[in-house]
Parts: sequence; structure tokens; C-alpha cells
Amino acid sequence: MAKKTKAGFLAGIDASINSFQQATKKNKNFIESRKIQLHLGHVADLPYPSQYFDSIYSTAQYEQWKEPKYLFMQLHMLLKNGGKLLTIFQPRQGTTENNNWNALEKISEEYKEAGFVQVGHAYLENPHGESISVIGYKD
Repeated sequence: MAKKTKAGFLAGIDASINSFQQATKKNKNFIESRKIQLHLGHVADLPYPSQYFDSIYSTAQYEQWKEPKYLFMQLHMLLKNGGKLLTIFQPRQGTTENNNWNALEKISEEYKEAGFVQVGHAYLENPHGESISVIGYKD
């Protein structure tokens, strides 16, 4: 993503020390050129002011969150008006399609409760398996 970003920068956060270290090594040049800022911790630890980001992308984190609606509210505050939040996750293997659709609907409802509008979702097949995505916008 850093290669495609023409303006601004990317910020990333991960609670895993190993993932943080791998990302730091992999993105060393982008970090040095200030195109990427990486943080170790949780979403609630992000050190940015309200209405800071145009877009926020969350991957592979939702299932680990204890209070997703609260975190979606925090992400909502970090977005500028008109900004978007995209959450993508891969369901655990062995879950039924019905369970996956229920999860998708639950996330969509949590988005709405956090203040997002124009909430949409998709259930996608990709080379790595199935994934669920939800997108919403800050009004």
C-alpha cells in the first residue's frame, strides 16, 4: 500500500511483537522516509487526534477484539467527515456459511451503532480462502 500512496502516510498497529518486528523490517525504507508509522499495541492505543485519517483499514483483528463496537467508535472518531472504515477478516475454518453471514450482519450492526452510515458488506472467495468485508462512512 505504501508504494501506491501518493499523499499522506500509512499507520499500522499490531499487538504482536513478532508481527510488529516483521513489519518494521519489511517496511524499513518506508518508515525512514516517513511514509509508514508502525505502533505496537491495540487500536485504543493509537496516538492520533480526532478526525485525522481519510481511510482506515482493519484486517485480521476483529475476532481478537473484546469490545468491537467500542473500538469501531474510536475508529469513527479518528476519521475525517466523509472518511471510510473497511474491515476485512477471514472466518475460522470449519465455520458454516450461515455463521459467517451472521458474523457479517453483526459487524454491520456494530458499525451502525458506532455512527457509520452507508454500511455495506461482502462475502468473498479469494485465493487464501473466504473473507468477509464491511465498509462504512463517517457522515
